[in-house]
Amino acid sequence: MEKHIFLLILLFLIQYYSINISLASSNETDQQALIAFRNLITSPSHFLVDNWTKNTSFCSWFGVTCSSKRQRVVALTLPNLNLQGTLSPSLTNLLFLSVLNLRNNNFHGDIPYGLAHLPRLRVSDILNNQLQGSIPTSLFQHQRIQIISLAYNKLSGEMWKGPWYVPELSLKSQKQQLHGYNPSFGWKCHKIDELQFVWE
Repeated sequence: MEKHIFLLILLFLIQYYSINISLASSNETDQQALIAFRNLITSPSHFLVDNWTKNTSFCSWFGVTCSSKRQRVVALTLPNLNLQGTLSPSLTNLLFLSVLNLRNNNFHGDIPYGLAHLPRLRVSDILNNQLQGSIPTSLFQHQRIQIISLAYNKLSGEMWKGPWYVPELSLKSQKQQLHGYNPSFGWKCHKIDELQFVWE
């Protein structure tokens, strides 16, 4: 009897420490992704460098919101801060990210392709930056995303011609030098709050 109790306690401890190790590893992945993002941008007075340090939990960093249970990043909200640089592909490692709000900054370069594959992404707001290149086509096929805001960038290339599977879409987009868009293609959108294309 005592042997069975001992084995049950041992099994419980193994599972407990395995879960803790797994959570620590996941948290470290989020922290590393945020640090990589920070390293590619500059901010006024370098406040991100001063605030985003390993001396404090990344969940307490400015602009970062974490889930209460898993302590995973669910929102990255840094609008109107005059941030400059490129969007790090490391953002695609934030697997619990639901809201990305980087509007009204000075980001340039491409939109990371893997951003459209974040499984929980609901809001992608990168309006009014200096982003270039094409829009990841899978962004319009994302099953959960509700708001895509891309206005006032320098996007170009072929527009997605296939069906859009976004359940609810608020697309506010000024697209320069985009071509191939055909509104007659079937959309599977239950709600379109605003659809604005400005051709130049």
